[in-house]
Amino acid sequence: MDYAVGHTIFNYGKLFLDMNGYADGTFTLDKYNNSWKKQGDIAKYSRYYWGGERVQRNNFLGVTDRGNSVFYQRGDFLSLRELTLSYTVPTPFVEQLKLRNIRLNVTGNNLHYFTKYDGLNPEEGGRDNGHYPMPRNFIFSINVTF
Repeated sequence: MDYAVGHTIFNYGKLFLDMNGYADGTFTLDKYNNSWKKQGDIAKYSRYYWGGERVQRNNFLGVTDRGNSVFYQRGDFLSLRELTLSYTVPTPFVEQLKLRNIRLNVTGNNLHYFTKYDGLNPEEGGRDNGHYPMPRNFIFSINVTF
């Protein structure tokens, strides 16, 4: 396991989805649930205006050009980086096969991040432009002693 604390990430990928930079009409459920809708609402995000490309562009520029801090997030994480599980086959079974030992292994890499960061990779730091997450790998092996 390893961890990092104290860094901030600008989640540009989330900003792009929520603010419809290309007027494609999509945004995240977080944006929908936490946008200002009517008088008296206490909201995380400003009101979202539907419309053509010009309106969508104004939504996007309103966040990026005015220094909005909504998409800055803490990048603290605890990572389950690698875990190996092994099983040694019982001796009576191994002796029936005329072998001395059989050991089965499975190893997992980059298994999980414990984090509140919304993006794909909390290790990014700085500006996250939607880079791919760390690949999760599983390795199976068998060790046979004759």
